[in-house]
Amino acid sequence: MKVCDLTVAGFNALTGISDSHVYAIINGNRTLTQATANRIGKSLNFDGDLIFNLNKAISDAIGKSEILNNFRIENKKNYNYFISGVLVDKKSSVAFNLLKESDFLLQPNYLWEIRNFLNSSGKTHFDSDELSKILNYLVSKKMLSKTKAKIKLRSGKFGNRLVDVFFTKLDT
Repeated sequence: MKVCDLTVAGFNALTGISDSHVYAIINGNRTLTQATANRIGKSLNFDGDLIFNLNKAISDAIGKSEILNNFRIENKKNYNYFISGVLVDKKSSVAFNLLKESDFLLQPNYLWEIRNFLNSSGKTHFDSDELSKILNYLVSKKMLSKTKAKIKLRSGKFGNRLVDVFFTKLDT
């Protein structure tokens, strides 16, 4: 799964093998059968028998297969399918999901505006420092974008200092 950058949920969506079955195999509570290996191989366009050959490493090329690339394109907004898209903690996940489900960040917004929006949801509470770290983490994961803008005072006027404003990354 690591070679493919897939979480268990993503692996399930690609192969059709249930999450519980995958976890049972990973934890050693179930053995990997030939049928399951073939199903994995078919889903990733390689011979499933390779999984049982301990003398031969599975190629990193699997992570570049056409089937997997198409899956990535079709599911690019399902961040929980990809290891690189998994959020570090529950609060960052809550923040991202609230923002993703709304149109709030279609236009750039200041940290204090985002904080007010999220805190008004009643689902969680963020202080400015914590939210700033979460938003910058989401930018580093390419889930959000940011740019600089003149500081917007709560009065609605603008100051001279440049600060970060955050918005959703436009699909290209």
